[in-house]
Amino acid sequence: MLNQSKRVYRQIDSIKEINHDQSKILKISIIQIGKYNQIFNSSYVKRSLYYNFYSWYNDLLNVLKNMYKVSIKMIDLKHIKLVDENTVDQEYLKFSNSNKKLDKITEWLDVRKSDIKTFNITPVKSCPFAHDCQKIFKCYAIIQEEYRKDFKKQNKYNFDLLRKYHHSIDKMTDLIDSSLPKAKVIRIHSSGDYFNENYLKSWIKVSQLKHNLNTIFYSYTTSIPYWINNLDEINSLQNFKLIASLGTNGYDDKIKENNLQFSKVVYSENEANKLGLKIDVNERHAISQNKPFALKIHGTQPKGHNSYKIKRLNLVRSDLSLV
Repeated sequence: MLNQSKRVYRQIDSIKEINHDQSKILKISIIQIGKYNQIFNSSYVKRSLYYNFYSWYNDLLNVLKNMYKVSIKMIDLKHIKLVDENTVDQEYLKFSNSNKKLDKITEWLDVRKSDIKTFNITPVKSCPFAHDCQKIFKCYAIIQEEYRKDFKKQNKYNFDLLRKYHHSIDKMTDLIDSSLPKAKVIRIHSSGDYFNENYLKSWIKVSQLKHNLNTIFYSYTTSIPYWINNLDEINSLQNFKLIASLGTNGYDDKIKENNLQFSKVVYSENEANKLGLKIDVNERHAISQNKPFALKIHGTQPKGHNSYKIKRLNLVRSDLSLV
């Protein structure tokens, strides 16, 4: 119970809509309700193994609702949202915590792992200009969806919810912003891509809201036409970064014509060396630099895929190029 209570404390700390003093009041409220229910009494807990922590938590929410005239809503037992009474039934997008690769951002940027969040949607269907990551090799998102039903389900939920408002930049902006967790770095689309231009513009708009200016938003994309259509605005932004993924469906030449920073998936270190690219292992090239770089292929490829031999023996593909 104590660990569960500490988890709720951390969740309260993540509510960006309340200040420090209000956060302290909420925690005191938890303690008072906890004492009332004797949940901090270890002997009582041992005698009451059937005790339902979330029943107690719902009691807490009701008390806070009456106290502050607001509703606090838990989403998937991970995020608490402070919302107006009129929006208590509002749907929210689901964000995820950092992963092993993104954790390495802490090696060079002054952030904690808990400051890094990711946002994902369904791959393939949301990637109108992708080619290599579907036809030449399997992108990491496709592989993850094959093995993780929870990952696939959450991606679909986010994608379906966004598509309900895909004609409206303002509605998608409100949806994204109201769902944002407290974070210093947000990786947009470890899975998925900008499925239409309005969606890209919504993320741009979210990043430039006053309360989000200290958050870094970045993503890899094959949606080059949408980027080019908004090139001047994106170039002017300090906290919103795009990296083109080479291997698009007919737009690689536009990447070079418009001098866009790009990444190239390689199968070995020798391939990166042949192309004159450094391999980014901790997102530093992606976030803080503007030069092209390489990404080493990762994830389980189909049986017999040539990447296995090339990676193991550090070989180079005969048809390797940046074209």
